[in-house]
Amino acid sequence: MVIGAVAGAVVGLISHTMAKGTRDFSSVGALEADHLEVLAEPGDAEQARHLLSQL
Repeated sequence: MVIGAVAGAVVGLISHTMAKGTRDFSSVGALEADHLEVLAEPGDAEQARHLLSQL
């Protein structure tokens, strides 16, 4: 188990050094949808339209 921990630390150190400390992802402040799709039963469609129009 100790050998695995040491090997993992060595691999992590090597990969961190090769990447020069930069991360391979970028963070975003917010996520916003391009469009929305709403499904409603036929009997509820009119009420759904009304509720969505108020947004």
